[in-house]
Amino acid sequence: MGIGIGYELNRRWTFDSSRSVLITAPRYLLVFVVSYAINVSVLAAALRWPGIPLMAAQAAAIAAYSLAFYFLCRLVVFTDRS
Repeated sequence: MGIGIGYELNRRWTFDSSRSVLITAPRYLLVFVVSYAINVSVLAAALRWPGIPLMAAQAAAIAAYSLAFYFLCRLVVFTDRS
């Protein structure tokens, strides 16, 4: 349910997109999966780094996810190009 709400909010509010849901929804799901994989990878790498506190590792993973998700949505999902 959260992905659906996030999709609608991003489509209508953040990116003000009028592109077809048939185009943007599958791309949005793909971008979510890629961004989540980046999150998990950054977290796993940070936790292996000696001396990194758990909260710092989590913060780095959240930042990586947020940046990746926003820019991928801008460049892949809600772009003006087909």
